[in-house]
Amino acid sequence: MTNEELFYLGNLIDPQKQASAFFLDYNLIIPALPKFEINWKYGLKEFEKTVEVCPKTLRPFYFINNDTWEKAAEEKFKMKLVDLFKGYKYFENFVYKYEHMPTYE
Repeated sequence: MTNEELFYLGNLIDPQKQASAFFLDYNLIIPALPKFEINWKYGLKEFEKTVEVCPKTLRPFYFINNDTWEKAAEEKFKMKLVDLFKGYKYFENFVYKYEHMPTYE
């Protein structure tokens, strides 16, 4: 099934109805996926990659150009580490669930 078909069928699901309540026409035309929206308060910005991440642990290497990765990340992104990595748990959960790195969208 395509992503569009899965999204369309997923929106039909209603726990109050039985499967027989849904009629799917053989010539059903599936609409395109909706545009994604960015709802993270920092938005999405392009950054030149300076903090290298270990592919085995998904954690930054500790030293970058004789500085700790924390200091290098704060200088590059101009944010406190607490704010910078709040979404890390969600990132790890995504990789664990889908077994691949997320795309830009």
